[in-house]
Amino acid sequence: MSKVKKEAQITPKVFLIKEENNIFDCIRGIKENRQIIINISSIDTHLRYRIVDFLSGYIYALNGNRVKLEDNIYMFSI
Repeated sequence: MSKVKKEAQITPKVFLIKEENNIFDCIRGIKENRQIIINISSIDTHLRYRIVDFLSGYIYALNGNRVKLEDNIYMFSI
């Protein structure tokens, strides 16, 4: 009998960002070692850049990854 453990598949947490304060929910998701997917299409362009830059810096400090899935949709993971 094999004693190899299978890692649990964790579903990414999806966030629709509607205001700047929603960023803290994203940070909590990253702290829980979850992949997060953010949709920033419902906010203005200037705020989109600020949110992506902030999360990119946060994930970079943790040696994580950022992937652009589509326009205004990004995935962050550790």
